[in-house]
Amino acid sequence: MRAMARDRSFAAAVNAIDLLIPKGPPPSATVAAPAGPGPSPSQRTNEEGMAWSLMRLGITDENLNKLNVVHISGTKGKGSTAAMCDSIFRQRGLKTGLFTSPHLMSVTERVRINGHPIAEDKFAESFWHVWDALQQTEVEAETVPKSTFFRLMTLVALRSFLEERVDVTILEVGLGGRLDSTNVVTEPIVCGTTHIGYDHVAVLGNTLTLIASEKAGIAKSGVPYLIAPNQAAEAQISLIKHAAERGAYVATAPSLDTYPGGEGVHLGLEGLHQRDNAALAVALCSTYFEKTKGMKFSFIPDGLAPGEVAEGPREALPEDFVQGLSVAKWDGRCQTVVLPVAEGSAPVTLRIDGAHTDESVAAASAWFAALPTGTPPARREVLFHCQPGRDPAALLTPIRDALCTGACSDIAQIHFTPLLSSKQSLVGGEASPEALAWVQLQKDAWDALDTGVPSKIYDSLTSALRAARAKGGLELFATGSLYLAGDLLKISRA
Repeated sequence: MRAMARDRSFAAAVNAIDLLIPKGPPPSATVAAPAGPGPSPSQRTNEEGMAWSLMRLGITDENLNKLNVVHISGTKGKGSTAAMCDSIFRQRGLKTGLFTSPHLMSVTERVRINGHPIAEDKFAESFWHVWDALQQTEVEAETVPKSTFFRLMTLVALRSFLEERVDVTILEVGLGGRLDSTNVVTEPIVCGTTHIGYDHVAVLGNTLTLIASEKAGIAKSGVPYLIAPNQAAEAQISLIKHAAERGAYVATAPSLDTYPGGEGVHLGLEGLHQRDNAALAVALCSTYFEKTKGMKFSFIPDGLAPGEVAEGPREALPEDFVQGLSVAKWDGRCQTVVLPVAEGSAPVTLRIDGAHTDESVAAASAWFAALPTGTPPARREVLFHCQPGRDPAALLTPIRDALCTGACSDIAQIHFTPLLSSKQSLVGGEASPEALAWVQLQKDAWDALDTGVPSKIYDSLTSALRAARAKGGLELFATGSLYLAGDLLKISRA
């Protein structure tokens, strides 16, 4: 890392962070490397890089263990599960620190205190403290791994949570688990894994067994490790095996509906798939309170075989758990936003989900298909964008299957557009010719599915939304990327 000018503003921090983001084409998220799966060079150096960085910052294992960490890995639902844990903890009066990725509108969203993005001035203070501490001598530059964007964000979060003296810290894994930058806490309170699916296979492997083995890498000896219910059998076997090998106490969280009155528990996060995330959140929080507060939920009874489904408390969920689940919010996931329109015009309703794997797009599409269409039925259209490295056909197929057959065959049109933001930059910019060519490839993939639903390309997201507002009376389902979700939220709140 090179020294920067003495501008220590938040804007300068964002520009410095942007320099760390790789600008080249991303690796495929869905096609394994020809040489076979394995950690990338940046992942292989994470352990060494994090150890050196924490040493330079003066952060010890003892410091990190005092953060009372709940550590969450998984392919789908990590952020939603973390948000529900955060909400439950706050209902119990705990001061929370929450680290998640990616952000949708501002980098400060990655570091939350008591449910709110950290203030820009506090973010900047922690960022520059970390940045300055990690400056390398010429000798160190030859031997110490250079800092990466995600590693730096992890360090900023950990330092911020220590400064804020939070009661509990929820860490969402960035990629995988075993070699992730967040996997530096030697004694977390409890760890858990959400549903496993195919993503980042060039790094994690191209089978659920391999992917799950990396996700289970956050398990620690003597620490409870909980698995979300309704896991794919292949993933379940691998999670149990690798977590047990690490000496963890392994159990599968009971489904929410198995608790007395659980079927009637309302979730603030929409979509049926969120109930499995909520079940894991309840199990994580229950175990946390057992270990730190001496409260007995009997979640992991003595003698439970590794991976066996725990029965859960025979009593109904505590009221503050129920309340925490009901008020939990997580932007960009099955979210409804009504766009402002001219007075007298029919509203335009955005149904936004940042799903970016085929399984999560299928879940989001099912959510949209099940929504009431109103009287008279609103015109329904789709807005899609996925990031380079994804397989457009694989993500568009579940949209076709859910929305272009049967009762929902009235989808009028699907739109494709470049985004304002990207994975390669925090500061955004005009759409490049390459970005427009990528949009054309996505349109071609849809047309090849032969749905009969017409497709259209817009040269910008603002143009697409301007056309939607002009139509009025529209339900617009937007999915395929969290970056699309973030851009839509920025525009709607401008």
